[in-house]
Amino acid sequence: MSTNDTGGVSRRDFVRVTAGATAAAAASASATTAYAQEEFDYGGWFEGVPNFEGTVDRTGEDEVRVTVGPGGDLVFDPPAIHVDPGTTVIWEWDQGFHNVVEKESGERYGSELTDTTGTTYSVTFESDGISTYVCEPHQTQGMKGAVAVGSGEGTPDITEGEMGMADGGDSGGGSSGDGSDGGSEGGDGESDGSDGGNGGESGDDNSGLPDNDVLALYGIALVLAFLSPIALVVLMLRQSRDEPEY
Repeated sequence: MSTNDTGGVSRRDFVRVTAGATAAAAASASATTAYAQEEFDYGGWFEGVPNFEGTVDRTGEDEVRVTVGPGGDLVFDPPAIHVDPGTTVIWEWDQGFHNVVEKESGERYGSELTDTTGTTYSVTFESDGISTYVCEPHQTQGMKGAVAVGSGEGTPDITEGEMGMADGGDSGGGSSGDGSDGGSEGGDGESDGSDGGNGGESGDDNSGLPDNDVLALYGIALVLAFLSPIALVVLMLRQSRDEPEY
């Protein structure tokens, strides 16, 4: 048996297998999460954020999604991303009652509070800079995030999108809220119409304005009341004329 053998495997083969396994593990880790080569200065923004491990590289993508409340956790996933100018970031709700509101870097965009799974909210970041944001109800629990755009220098220009649903429909908030309001207004209109109909029926039952028969009786009574004194005078004159003279 050769002294270069190790349990039936040559030293050269052993080194080759070990190196291959190490490279495969490194590639797997890199494919799972690619962090930005340059870390950005957030000024302590991510203190107390439980899932912050660095800025995730999302450059080269036109649209990037961030999960809001994954699995019910009070976090954004990923909490920090690096994108190119012109990239649209889409926040998608998973679980919990949350919103997305820009803080410290400005208050130029903000979604409605909602707990509807599948709700989306989008903002397009047009220029270099860093934008920081929070979920307002859970900011103190560390539910904070940031978008680093381009060089990360300054504050990026933004274009705010609308709230919607992941399948392209409207959600219970945002624009769909207007639709639900319209529906409720329509319902009110129908109920008003039915009330009007009931009012008409109640008029036929003499619970509202008098109907035609009652008005006719009132008219006859008024005519009789007006004619009664005249008839009495005529009757007295006739009686006096018919009495014999003595």
